Amino acid sequence: MANPKFMVVDDEAAMLDIATAIFNSLGCDVETFPDGGAALRRLEKPGAADEFEGMFLDVMMPNVSGIEVVQKMKEN
Repeated sequence: MANPKFMVVDDEAAMLDIATAIFNSLGCDVETFPDGGAALRRLEKPGAADEFEGMFLDVMMPNVSGIEVVQKMKEN
């Protein structure tokens, strides 16, 4: 059985590292993104949203916030 996979989105590299370490210590795989736009581009790929068990999003990021990522996902 494959490990659960989580999307981690944050504009601070230190937070990406910390979240990745925590999820990895729990036996999860992680794919990181430095901003909401990059996360949305990844989610545009067919079936991409189904690859992730969950998301860890920074709410306050420049350009595309975590809240906007969730709103755009709900629209699609």
